[in-house]
Amino acid sequence: MSARKYLKSGVFLTGGSLLSAVCSLARNIIVARMISVEDFGIASTFAMTISLIEMASNLALDRMLVQAPDGNAPRMLATAHAFQVFRSLLVTIILFALASPVATLFNIPEVVWAFQLIAFVPLIRGFGHLDAARLQREMRFGGSVWLDTGPQVLTTAIAAPLALWLGDYRVMLVIIIAQVLTMTLVSHLVAERPYRWAWDTMIIQRMLRFGWPLLLNGFVMFAIFQGDKAIVGMAFTMEELGWYSAAFALALMPSLILPKVISTLLFPSLSRAHARGDVARQAIFTIEAFSYSAMLFAIFYWFFGPLIFVAVFGASYAPAADIIALLGLMQAVRVLKTGHITVAFSAGKTQAILWSNATRTIGLALAIASAATGFGLSTIVVCGLIGELVALSVITTYSCRFGIPLRRTAGPAAIAITSTVLFISAYELFAHHYQLESYSALLVKLICFTISCFVLLVFTSLNSELRHAYLLWRSSSLPRMSEKASR
Repeated sequence: MSARKYLKSGVFLTGGSLLSAVCSLARNIIVARMISVEDFGIASTFAMTISLIEMASNLALDRMLVQAPDGNAPRMLATAHAFQVFRSLLVTIILFALASPVATLFNIPEVVWAFQLIAFVPLIRGFGHLDAARLQREMRFGGSVWLDTGPQVLTTAIAAPLALWLGDYRVMLVIIIAQVLTMTLVSHLVAERPYRWAWDTMIIQRMLRFGWPLLLNGFVMFAIFQGDKAIVGMAFTMEELGWYSAAFALALMPSLILPKVISTLLFPSLSRAHARGDVARQAIFTIEAFSYSAMLFAIFYWFFGPLIFVAVFGASYAPAADIIALLGLMQAVRVLKTGHITVAFSAGKTQAILWSNATRTIGLALAIASAATGFGLSTIVVCGLIGELVALSVITTYSCRFGIPLRRTAGPAAIAITSTVLFISAYELFAHHYQLESYSALLVKLICFTISCFVLLVFTSLNSELRHAYLLWRSSSLPRMSEKASR
């Protein structure tokens, strides 16, 4: 596929993911501003439960349809549909049984009924159509974009009326159910093949071999993405959980957009490169793209995160402004790690992802210990950052198994981390020495961020892999430009 088509697909995916993420954040802001902080904390426990459902039952059937050589076969798709419903039914039964213990764990026994209702969410999603994932094999992302953006736009549109009507945590419960119903409907509307079931034992065995590490990894991922919030919910008040959840939502948005866009765009070509046995160049390019994106992400959130957070969520959430910069650093390291995970995923080496994420639980163990000994929210975030750095080192070492020298896999991350530390340290020393006022500090931050963008451009211009990608796109576009000029 030409670099020009990659560019068009990238723009399309970026626009769709950006719209989806903006809608998700806007919805959270609307709800957070229209209900109490304590009710927002209770609503956050619903989001944690949904994350547990999604991550702990994830066999990556959609990814297998893209990665497997016969993923385009109708029988493979039909078997994935049947297996997905069977898995979702089991999850619904288990979650319904656990509704009361979960509510008691968070010390909110009065909302057991809400957790029981949420138990039916995976069953509804289980009837979704997977054809949008299959179409990604042909670099056709329209269905996937609609699947991501459609439900988000709808639930964002109804968030304010629901909040005015209900006025408490129930608004998030209705939003979750409306979103999953819309997502299931849209998956059928964008599908090209009819919805069919099949039960092929050989294919199911392959799905289990592909997905079992991810199934275990799902529990680990829940600990990574939601474990800190679960600790806050159990060790602190619902009001403090509301603060923390709002800060986490703002920090998470860019780290959801960047990995999703880059991974979806590069995953098919990485899979084909593995099949050809020529993956080194594409893998290095993927790792570098994630690394340099993470660098800008970390610097931006350290400089501007607290200001943006208070502006969008309001003064009621100001106590959490101090942790938004640390959360930005943690999410930036996660973006760094995702480059290596994408390479391993495209080769079907899901065990590497499991081991990397398992080491991330070191941060969770540290967070549990810090909460038990009375430390505050900032310490919990620092523990998460330590865990992310450990997991990054593990997955970076594993990338060398694809025949890529360690200096090429670890180099981009080292450059990104070193540059981030230097820029942040330089600003903090300068601000402390000159005792900058708010407007002066903002001006200096803008200057530092502009310089960091320039440094990133220098890195990319000197990098052979990124320069090769640009020249390839340029060579494919020049003939068409010359043809238009001759007309």
